[in-house]
Amino acid sequence: MIGAAGILTALVPGSMILTSASTLLANDVYRGMVNRNASDAAVANLARILVPVVALVAVAFTLHGGETIVALLLMGYSFVTQLFPAVVCSLFPRNRATKQGAFCGIVAGVAVVTITTTMHLTIGQLMPFLPDALKDVNIGFVALAVNIIVFIIVSAMTQSGRVGHRHASAH
Repeated sequence: MIGAAGILTALVPGSMILTSASTLLANDVYRGMVNRNASDAAVANLARILVPVVALVAVAFTLHGGETIVALLLMGYSFVTQLFPAVVCSLFPRNRATKQGAFCGIVAGVAVVTITTTMHLTIGQLMPFLPDALKDVNIGFVALAVNIIVFIIVSAMTQSGRVGHRHASAH
């Protein structure tokens, strides 16, 4: 009963995801790259045909690539987390953050996430001297720390030049 309830619970969002993915493939890939003059009816028919294909690909990934899906999911969340410092700083009316600092911080954080995820590195491997409780922390936190440090340093370097320029032009 519990398993059946779980399957039924996953059916509605799963069908929406399958339909959306098939429609995106039919519209954006087929119409966008293969046949720009494709009619709406042709795109709709292709989307219907692609639903079971996308479902089979998803099942194959689930059965044979479960670790890959989890790694991609965690990497995606870690990427989105890199926007946090820039978004928070943008909320303050008077901040010393610069767009160069935000950009460099995000790039540094994304680079850390990408390198550590693709090389299957953990905090425990990178810093074996840490206590066991800290060795299991998600690598996204390390990337966020690198992001914040780079963000602060680059913002300070680009802000000081901008402030000096304002004072020089005021005289």
